[in-house]
Amino acid sequence: RMSDLGYTNSAQSGLNICYNQVDSYITSLRAAINQPSSAYQKYAGKKEGEYQQLNANVLQIENELYSPIRPKQPTKSLEKPSEALDKRGVSYIEVRALDVNPFSAIGIEENQFYFLDVFLLYCVTLPSAMMNAEQYHETEVNLSAVVDHGRDPQLMLSNEQQSIALSEWALQLFSDMQEVALVLDKANGTTHYSTALQLEKQKILDPSLTPSAKILHRLISQECDNGSLGLALAEDYKQQLLDSDYAFMNAEELAEHARLSIEKQRGIEQQDNVSFDDFLSSYFSVATSN
Repeated sequence: RMSDLGYTNSAQSGLNICYNQVDSYITSLRAAINQPSSAYQKYAGKKEGEYQQLNANVLQIENELYSPIRPKQPTKSLEKPSEALDKRGVSYIEVRALDVNPFSAIGIEENQFYFLDVFLLYCVTLPSAMMNAEQYHETEVNLSAVVDHGRDPQLMLSNEQQSIALSEWALQLFSDMQEVALVLDKANGTTHYSTALQLEKQKILDPSLTPSAKILHRLISQECDNGSLGLALAEDYKQQLLDSDYAFMNAEELAEHARLSIEKQRGIEQQDNVSFDDFLSSYFSVATSN
């Protein structure tokens, strides 16, 4: 997802989004959506009466910031993400550096939920100093290295300008996270969190347990390509879900929700009384003034 083939944009590398505080994040994000791009200038305006892009900036809208993680606040109608954050603060964190698990019908396994709880709580509670531009760049270089070469057992990363092996650093983090897992286990009367942590740790010790290794094994053993494997898994999961009973609603209730959604859509569209040109002009003038 975060490789050059995924949701990334090389033009965003120079935006210098600041994550130290909510205010600095909002300020740098708003500056980014008003930063012109010479590469996109040729797509500005209309061609044969149709918009090619909304504008010629590096970011056309704030949701185009393809970062690994984003602070979020649910938006109201026509409200921009930065406006929602500015008015009501951070409601949740959107973690974007995650891939769908191809070996689960729903894209994620239960133990992964527990592990993410441990990892994110660890991130929240770990003391963290303010980060400067050079340190932020180091994290970006590390991320690219892991995304592109994470399967290399000899991969080296940079931790505060000191070289360290990916496996060594990962094991250090897992050791630190053990305390968080134990606290969550005790608070919830379970061992799910410690168990999940150990299951993920095994992937560091034995890379053959990782999803990427499992995919490669299937491709080689079955002599197929990515597309064929993906379609085969999709068909299996489709049949599994079709064979399952409804858990919370029945077919009639879902059909009613669909009908109400379409009805609501029509009502909104019927209230439109502003041209798209005027809407864009108003939308981006507000973005500039904010």
